[in-house]
Amino acid sequence: MRRNHMSIFDEYGSVIKSITADNGPEFSTLTSVMDSIAPVYFTHPFTSSERGINEVHNRMVRRDFPKGISLDEATPAEVAQTAKKLNNLPRKIVGYQTPTELFNKECNEINTICLTPITENSLESVF
Repeated sequence: MRRNHMSIFDEYGSVIKSITADNGPEFSTLTSVMDSIAPVYFTHPFTSSERGINEVHNRMVRRDFPKGISLDEATPAEVAQTAKKLNNLPRKIVGYQTPTELFNKECNEINTICLTPITENSLESVF
């Protein structure tokens, strides 16, 4: 089942500090949809260096969905599997913790009620 932005906000809104996107057409309505949730920032055209971590993650996603394969053709289960893999991949820059661990820690530290903490199995319900 697909979740919309409001359910994500209801669940994790106090954790979301900002949203950064590039200038692709897929983000043309992002400000109107998300501005009430968090400030929305756009990078300058043709400056992928302003989104370094995003570019790293794009390369990781492309391991499962090689360039030339449209993500529109990916099933929700395939996307969830890739998200699960990436969210549970330890990162050297944060002392080999995983994004899932860090996200849950942030929720706990700011005393946010996370109705459904991210686990290996919960990502399947996101898509």
